[in-house]
Amino acid sequence: MKKPILAVCVPILALAVTAGCSKSDDGNGVATGAGATAPVATQYLSFLQQGLQHAQCMRDHGVPEADPVVNPDGSVHVGGGYDKHTLDPGVFDQAVEACKQFQPVLPPADQAAKLAGARATAQCMRDHGVESYPDPDPNDLGKSLPDEVRDDPDYDQAKEICDTQPAPSAS
Repeated sequence: MKKPILAVCVPILALAVTAGCSKSDDGNGVATGAGATAPVATQYLSFLQQGLQHAQCMRDHGVPEADPVVNPDGSVHVGGGYDKHTLDPGVFDQAVEACKQFQPVLPPADQAAKLAGARATAQCMRDHGVESYPDPDPNDLGKSLPDEVRDDPDYDQAKEICDTQPAPSAS
């Protein structure tokens, strides 16, 4: 009785092992499900982990983005470590597009606090002479300022003042 069971089980087992070890047809050596998408930042990764993935992706695409920094208050600062004006705009734009899937996503309460802070900064900058300082885009809080805003003669002094203002609460 053992021989008929082995005769049936061994070929099935061999087929399963062979299928699991077969090479992918897409050339990158990674087996994927049909229609599988690239990984994205999710609520299951901490903001720090998301930032680390994004920074690595940006570096892999030619932008020397620094790893996130954990501030003394426990908040996490992501991005930076490079001067966007010295980068080839094409390289930067391609890296941003390639790494969009890894863009860190703040929890809603943190997002609200960040937006409130960005609004307060914008108002402070205008109050201190940088009339063209724009309101933040709620969908793109990492958006860089236009050159004409940074070139405003009052920009540096206003930034110094506004950077010392206490952050508003997200109420």
